[in-house]
Amino acid sequence: MSSDSCRLRLVAIDLYSTDNGDDRYNINEHPDSFFQKEKKRLGDKIPFTVTMSIIIPHAQNFALVACWQPATETAISDGSAFADLFNDFIDGDDDFRNSRFKLIPRIAKGSWVIKQSVGSKPVLLGNKIACPYYRADSYFEIDLVRLLPSPTSYPPSFLHYTYLSSLLYVRAHAQDVSSSVVANHVVGLVANAVTSLTIDMGIVLQVRYYLWEKGK
Repeated sequence: MSSDSCRLRLVAIDLYSTDNGDDRYNINEHPDSFFQKEKKRLGDKIPFTVTMSIIIPHAQNFALVACWQPATETAISDGSAFADLFNDFIDGDDDFRNSRFKLIPRIAKGSWVIKQSVGSKPVLLGNKIACPYYRADSYFEIDLVRLLPSPTSYPPSFLHYTYLSSLLYVRAHAQDVSSSVVANHVVGLVANAVTSLTIDMGIVLQVRYYLWEKGK
């Protein structure tokens, strides 16, 4: 069954390199960020902005930053099931956020090795990696930092974030991509297989109740 149209639209995607690695966190407060530039241009009329920053372990302090804004003026305030869940998510505690923020990866174009290893299994990222959240009046930011330690081995779904971060620069900077054991394994697996790569990333909020129970 096809889903409804996206309630948020992608408005910016940028790759940042900072002198200080800490500047990649809560990047919406950085003067050169998309949000700050739009706030300077629009003032209080700036639409609510959702930002996801993928912190890439690298000597040049890279961060891949994507920003979304409501597709319509009422997309996050119209009383719909999505609007209710979205506001519960941005105003909830971290445990609630971690239980709802889901990534669905797909290698649209890449080698067979990468496609088989990454797959397309959804993963609740907050349960697998560190995800600091930042809430302000006009924005909500999620930073994807690094894999959390686990006493068990990592199944393929745990590797999604490591792939997404490491593959961005694996060809030119394979020796610097990450200090984690999992990332090093990933880089060693695919470094020789990468010639071109297209990644689709679906970002969703997981629903854990029947919508018709709320009459929506």
